[in-house]
Amino acid sequence: MIDTYWFVSNFRNVIRIFVSSLEEAKTIVENISKLESPIEEMFYNECLKQNIRVDSQYHIKNYRVDFVLKNKNIVIELDGHESHKTKEQRTDDAQRERFLQQEGWKVIRYTGSEIYKDVNKCVKQFISLIGDTQR
Repeated sequence: MIDTYWFVSNFRNVIRIFVSSLEEAKTIVENISKLESPIEEMFYNECLKQNIRVDSQYHIKNYRVDFVLKNKNIVIELDGHESHKTKEQRTDDAQRERFLQQEGWKVIRYTGSEIYKDVNKCVKQFISLIGDTQR
């Protein structure tokens, strides 16, 4: 049986999401509460619309990543301009990405500009990269 829950958060719109259990609904609410930026909200909202369930602000050893798709060992990082503009920040990102790869994670990265320009296109590309088996 599929239940329907309405979610109201910082999203610009109320969205209707079909979930299979109250536990799944609670997980979505928990993920929404962890979102830290408008681009994260946009990406997560679009993933929900496309029936892709990612976890937000996930910890992998000493790092916290924006999103993960755990069953496929995929990390999704969204690079806003303020947090990724200096040489030091870009070096930290590169070192972090290599660490995650050594730990067996595939890293997919989008810029804030890509998200703002067409978040739907980014999520469709993400779906294409992961294959359709997670939906």
